Amino acid sequence: MLVSRDAITVDFALQYATRQELLEALTERKVLELSFKGMRELNKHMQSQYSFSLFDEETDLERASFLIEKRNLVTHNRSIVNRRYLQRVPSATEALGKSLRFDPLEILKEIHFLTSAARAIDHRARKKFGIPAADDAVALP
Repeated sequence: MLVSRDAITVDFALQYATRQELLEALTERKVLELSFKGMRELNKHMQSQYSFSLFDEETDLERASFLIEKRNLVTHNRSIVNRRYLQRVPSATEALGKSLRFDPLEILKEIHFLTSAARAIDHRARKKFGIPAADDAVALP
């Protein structure tokens, strides 16, 4: 999956003593790069580059995108609605400058949804790309 036309500098490559260390650094760099994309953009990237959709249902992609944007707002803007949030969440009902409100029961439902989604993505990715299951993985109910 790391096959790409991305260039690296000689200085970057020479920081690492072994090919394995370089590969790990390149993997980390790619993961970080992808983590800064929005969920929808990441899904488009995965579809175009690997013919792999993160979600089987568009509604699940939308739900996960919404939750990630809420998480970002909490983490980076103290839960206060900003223009970026409103741009990325067209269905938002909160006004600019207002604080998000959370229902504890809804949070539990969303945690369950995200956990189930992560397990489903992992299962499909392992199957598609021939990745063996980790022996030390903790099984979730």
